[in-house]
Amino acid sequence: MDLNFDLMRNSYLSCLFKLCIISLLSSLLFSISGCSQKAIKINKVVSVDLLPPDNDKSLPNLPLSESNIFSLSKSQEDHFLTYLARYKANEIGSNEAIKKYLEEELPRFDYDLFTYSAEKTYALRKGNCMSLGILTTALAKLANVDFSFRLMLSNPVYDDAGGIITSARHVKTLLFESAKDTEEGESVSPPPLIGFRDAIVVDYFATREAFNGLYIGYNDFLSLYYQNAASEALQLGEVEVAYNYAYKGYQVEPKSLSGLNILAVISNKMGFKKQAENIYRAVITFDNTNYIALKNYSILLKQQHRWREYKVLQQRYISANDPNPFLLIAEAKEAEANERYELSKRLYLKAIKKAPYLLEPYVLLSKLNDKLQRESQQNYHLYDALKWIDNPEDRLTIKEMLYTNLK
Repeated sequence: MDLNFDLMRNSYLSCLFKLCIISLLSSLLFSISGCSQKAIKINKVVSVDLLPPDNDKSLPNLPLSESNIFSLSKSQEDHFLTYLARYKANEIGSNEAIKKYLEEELPRFDYDLFTYSAEKTYALRKGNCMSLGILTTALAKLANVDFSFRLMLSNPVYDDAGGIITSARHVKTLLFESAKDTEEGESVSPPPLIGFRDAIVVDYFATREAFNGLYIGYNDFLSLYYQNAASEALQLGEVEVAYNYAYKGYQVEPKSLSGLNILAVISNKMGFKKQAENIYRAVITFDNTNYIALKNYSILLKQQHRWREYKVLQQRYISANDPNPFLLIAEAKEAEANERYELSKRLYLKAIKKAPYLLEPYVLLSKLNDKLQRESQQNYHLYDALKWIDNPEDRLTIKEMLYTNLK
């Protein structure tokens, strides 16, 4: 995939957005980045007594320090600074030089699920949008260029593999003109709203459907790095390493809803049940419709056989408006298994509305109607699915079901 760059004037958006790359692991959810229309952070630090992580030197992949995340090797630095000096001699701005450097050095930047440091991203020529943002930030620091980050909003594309649910969105990096690049006497001090400054945008796999979301600060971005690293370690079964990263993310930005949630999830995995509960309760206190915290807290209550409290929270998270269709499908399956058929049907329909390109809810809803002997409803949504689903194999499955049902 080619790297996409764009020079644009950015306008400020007054609404706030909540980070929400969502993953499901053993029915536990944690959010890392992405967006829905909620606050990205709460307005005060959540004070929770946390057990410190085990910084045993024998543990692999202990959290990188901030300086190591954004540092390059000596040879990489020298190569970039030589390039930068040549372009500045030709009166090309430092932010423009960074753009051109990345275009020439990373003409093909390959997608990778993992989040890498700047040095590793440069060496491998691959990574996710966080990796590219980290490398761009490292270059901006060397060139003394102001930078910021912006979340991109689009219809999320969800995937479900190996019991892990992910909702992918991305972050882009903005590079601003530096004072040294302007004519003498011209001020480029940032106005109160950074969105009114001209910026060169380093965007990862930009799409027409995506549009600008919230600007996020340096600490938010750094915290997201640690949250991503915690998520990746947890998916690899490295729970202690994951806790180290999540703890570090909390230290960097203790107001982050996504950071608090992943810390609670991993605390539960580590056996720190009371700590996990305290974090969930704190998040819900500030955001009483936070689906992920409500769901995860209810799972903890279920594990402890606290059925009365569990049922109350279950009703709250089912009513919450979460955008992840796989979570709705999971809830629908559970409701169907418990013979709560009308609830199951509502949840399948809700999943279809959220993600009409997914085959599974159409198939399961058709089978549910068959089980309930509702022949008139059995094929209705299968016909509707053909309007949305492009995958040839999925379309063949739908047509075979329709043929079987109509015989």
